[in-house]
Amino acid sequence: MVEIGGQSYCAQCKEELVRDLKSGVSQGPELATRLARLGAQIIDGIVLTGFAAVIVGLFVVGYFFRGSRHGHSDPDAPIVYASFMLGYAVFFIGAFVYEWKMVAASEQTLGKRALGIKVVSDDGSPLGSHAWKRPLWRYLFTFMSCIGFIDPLMIFSERNRTLHDRLAKTLVIRARR
Repeated sequence: MVEIGGQSYCAQCKEELVRDLKSGVSQGPELATRLARLGAQIIDGIVLTGFAAVIVGLFVVGYFFRGSRHGHSDPDAPIVYASFMLGYAVFFIGAFVYEWKMVAASEQTLGKRALGIKVVSDDGSPLGSHAWKRPLWRYLFTFMSCIGFIDPLMIFSERNRTLHDRLAKTLVIRARR
């Protein structure tokens, strides 16, 4: 057995790989299409919207319950603002954990699984314990207006890699079925 590019090959397979490389045949993984990535993002957005609805619902119910206990329902601006910010933080932490844990466990979120794509290291190996880096960069960029806008547009660059893919050293590829 010999290891080439993080993959193990037997002697016969190694010779075949060398012939393919000499002839110009690419051995890299097949990249996910931009459309598949967009579709997966939409599906994950629907999943996360359900999560957000539950969080907002809990804060709204809590706010009105609090108001009715005190005999009034006038909005208390600082409490409403703090509740909104707390809900926002809970949502983004939940979204981060969703993507991190799903990708760490199976290389796919629900949206990626539905469209047959997965996230791997830029050398094609599983992310494992490094799966947290990609959603961290992505959600940090969400808070930065200019970078948050540029990040998804970079999908039109070489190898369909967004900025968060580059910083986390990941690729989104087609999953073998």
